[in-house]
Amino acid sequence: MIHPLAALKHAILSSPVPTATLLIGIPGSGKSTWIKQSELKFDFVAIISTDDIIDALAIESACTYSEMWKQVKFRDIQQQMFAKMQNAIAMEQSIIVDRTNIDRKARNKILCKLPPHYHRLGAVFTCDLVELDRRLRERAEKTGKYIDPVVVQDMLNRYEEPTTDEFDEIFL
Repeated sequence: MIHPLAALKHAILSSPVPTATLLIGIPGSGKSTWIKQSELKFDFVAIISTDDIIDALAIESACTYSEMWKQVKFRDIQQQMFAKMQNAIAMEQSIIVDRTNIDRKARNKILCKLPPHYHRLGAVFTCDLVELDRRLRERAEKTGKYIDPVVVQDMLNRYEEPTTDEFDEIFL
């Protein structure tokens, strides 16, 4: 049996129409790592991530992600993300949205902006809590990107499974 993430990569690369893939999972579940490891950085795939925007601003300002997070207006970051998404759509690129997308409301804010011909893919990333804690601590030590455990628990409590009325295909 093929691994779900290998199947997802195949679905993106073999689709006859542009795809919009929403990565779904709490921080530390492996979404960004999968993007880096899957080598999907082709001209026809745009990676859309608010974290990438904040990271770039942090580098420009010589501070950490967590320090920059406190300085920015998240609404401005979201506007930049949606502008990047609209540019990708205008060029008929496939899109991968690397955010938590943990509930239907958050996913709908993105999905409602897609043209109807885009093939909608949802990819769920999970991780046991011990491994998640290890990953988040390691990331905080290496990068300065700290996520409060209370925030993580809140996300776990608010998580809603993606449904087939949201997506054409779901990869678990």
